[in-house]
Amino acid sequence: MIIENIMKKNITILITFIGLLFASCSPRVSTKLQKKMPPRSADSVMVFLYGDPLPEECDTIGFVRVRDTGFTLTSRCRYPQVLALATDKTAKSGGNALYIDEHLNPNPLGSSCHRIRGTMLLLPSAQVSMGTALAVQTAEIRRDEEMVNKVLQDMSYERPRNEIKNVLKAEAGPGLIFSKIYTTHGVYKAKETLDLQLEYEHVWSNGLAVGINYFRSQSWFGDDGDLRLHYVGPSFVASMRRSRHWGGDFALGVGYAAYKDDFHSGSGFGIMCNWGVEYVFNKHFGLGAGLGFVIMNFSKPSDIVMPQNTVYGFRRANLLIGPRFYF
Repeated sequence: MIIENIMKKNITILITFIGLLFASCSPRVSTKLQKKMPPRSADSVMVFLYGDPLPEECDTIGFVRVRDTGFTLTSRCRYPQVLALATDKTAKSGGNALYIDEHLNPNPLGSSCHRIRGTMLLLPSAQVSMGTALAVQTAEIRRDEEMVNKVLQDMSYERPRNEIKNVLKAEAGPGLIFSKIYTTHGVYKAKETLDLQLEYEHVWSNGLAVGINYFRSQSWFGDDGDLRLHYVGPSFVASMRRSRHWGGDFALGVGYAAYKDDFHSGSGFGIMCNWGVEYVFNKHFGLGAGLGFVIMNFSKPSDIVMPQNTVYGFRRANLLIGPRFYF
């Protein structure tokens, strides 16, 4: 008898667990009612998508939300199924119209389900012009049309910068002189810097561009004072756009370089290259980040001691970020 009772309890627990598991595999439907109304037929609900005009004579009876439980099967939370759950709940709550306030698509970093939030409405019977099944089908077709239009817009944006003719960049960030630095008082293996870069580019439809770059860097050496580096010169740029918002570019240039500290100053030439990525918010504004390298060579000051066959100059890198303006 004891064993039989234990088995019955275990079977009951197992059945309950299986029931909860199946329940958790379906989307969760919740409502917040403002008025209590008698339930209606399940085929008497109209669907209004976000932005649709509503009839003047409509009364709000509550709100409905269909969301992911965290264990919902993807096959059970496609858009038509989620919309059908919301319309069915609207009918059971006494409404005959559902206005979609928000529709969230599945995404890789969040839920794999469609999720909607809507307002349950009561319209005069004469204004209810379609059944629930037809309303769900119509809403799905309209949503598909909107998705197709969005894809076509994105495809038209795939050509490399075809709408961008001129770019102005302003970037700032930390840098590092990674070559040995010879000063009046000693030698430094490396030194941190604070960098600023301005760049203008003219871009053709094939993604190639020409630019002009200005670069300024400053570092501090205690008794040896401050070191300021400047670079300005033209550049050749290859840019690419992989999607509507994301793009990248590579720039290579040769130009005039200068330096100045508390004891010396001079000029020479420099070679620069930059790798960058950008996110375009709209046709006039974006945000970019880039990794840059600059090699600067100068004539050695007479009072600085260096090993023979060593070029006086600076090898440096930086990581910059800043806004980009398109016009």
